[in-house]
Amino acid sequence: MQKKALSIGWFLMAFMMLGYNIYMLDQIYLPPVLNVSELSELKSKLDSLSFLDSEQKNRLKASKELFKKLFACLPGLKNNKKIPLEDVKLKELKEKIILPVVQGMLKSMDQTGKFHKLVMIDGKVYSEKEKVKGFVIEKILDNGIYLTRHERKWFVKIPDVKFSIINE
Repeated sequence: MQKKALSIGWFLMAFMMLGYNIYMLDQIYLPPVLNVSELSELKSKLDSLSFLDSEQKNRLKASKELFKKLFACLPGLKNNKKIPLEDVKLKELKEKIILPVVQGMLKSMDQTGKFHKLVMIDGKVYSEKEKVKGFVIEKILDNGIYLTRHERKWFVKIPDVKFSIINE
């Protein structure tokens, strides 16, 4: 009986060693399989590092679309009134400057905490450094925008807020 128990013990020990060796060889020749959570974590890190600029551009485009839809449904903003502005030098040239009408502004914040401002002028959405009827939008402020043309600047006031969503 002792010999039988001893031989069974040796067989069990041999099978355990064989299983352990196969497991170790498997670890050497085959890379470990990632868990689903690790894989999703790596994917999210890669997305946040590689496509940060394109994601910001997509959010900016989505903001422009939302801005267009918002101002399309508000009454009284579809009329395109021209505001004439005369300057002393332009009186000499007998030329009138007609500034574009600013209909509203949208301010949004991206992931890094930087604010982006868009303005709606004559029914279209613009950001800084874009051209509008020969003018360049120099800077967008909370109360108005600076337009430049031929090294001259004009300030156009943004109308009072009729609709606002503020998350605080």
